[in-house]
Amino acid sequence: MEDNKYLPELMAEKDSLDPSFIHATRLVTAEITKIEAGEGSDEEKFVDVVSNKNMKLAQKVLIPVKQFPKVRNF
Repeated sequence: MEDNKYLPELMAEKDSLDPSFIHATRLVTAEITKIEAGEGSDEEKFVDVVSNKNMKLAQKVLIPVKQFPKVRNF
């Protein structure tokens, strides 16, 4: 969605939210701040695997303990 349409929709959403929805208001405010700062593009980030540089990748992996009881923190 284009930022010029997305930002007014977020503002309207924030105004229409009930004040008791604290977390939703906080999330919408964070999204508005992100769009205003120019960080709103949903571009995927790719890693250059052809270069010979060392790289550090981090990803959180959730492992179902009931299916794999022997796997612990590693």
